[in-house]
Amino acid sequence: MSYDFTSIWIIGASTGIGRAVAEKLASQGVKVAASARSEDKLKELEAAFPDHIKAWPVDVTDTAALNVMAADIDTAYDGLGCMMYCAAAWEPTNAQDVDPERFARNIAVNVMGAVNALAAIGAKMEQRRAGRLAIVSSVAGYSGLPNAAEYGTTKAALTHMCESLKFKYDQAGVVMQVITPGFVKTQLTDKNEFPMPFIISAQKAAEYICEGFKSRGFEITFPKRFTFMLKFLRVLPYPLYFWLVGKTTQGKA
Repeated sequence: MSYDFTSIWIIGASTGIGRAVAEKLASQGVKVAASARSEDKLKELEAAFPDHIKAWPVDVTDTAALNVMAADIDTAYDGLGCMMYCAAAWEPTNAQDVDPERFARNIAVNVMGAVNALAAIGAKMEQRRAGRLAIVSSVAGYSGLPNAAEYGTTKAALTHMCESLKFKYDQAGVVMQVITPGFVKTQLTDKNEFPMPFIISAQKAAEYICEGFKSRGFEITFPKRFTFMLKFLRVLPYPLYFWLVGKTTQGKA
């Protein structure tokens, strides 16, 4: 089964999962609008796939600029087929440290950036009653984990937002998907100083995501063995959950 889109806007395409998805889709003939703050890295990506990738640098926290770019991209691709949001901030923290400024930085990029992108392009897809919106969340949003207060909070918010918006977009004929990866080797996870079970490459993550784009299923999650375990943990009673997670991560997170 092939994709139901011929163009995609990937926000967060300069590195990691976003770049790997851009490269994979471009190699399959999909037209890619690649966005991120790093213009140099986007230009490198564009140079590698000049016929299929175009750099569109933008700061996701600049709502006005994102709105203008969304309109320009939608016009350039004669009606954008898919938008994937995977821009993210991640700062390892001490579990006892609650820093309002750090929370605000994470929320601005991880949550409000996604909101800005959805607001900018979602309405255009609704008007056409066609399109696909994919938001990269994380299994860190399934339930609270040590040292992930800011990041986990933002990812839980993204998953909740996608669940809520799915009803609206279903009625409009637009596919809403949430992508919840486990550990993927990127510049963000390179900051981690604890064991990361079942970690996979960004290229392998791109394979999972692109396969998920061939269906209308709501959640694209991987690797399944790891995500199933975390899904199981979140249905446990709190006393058992906190004991088990605490015992498992003690001295490792």
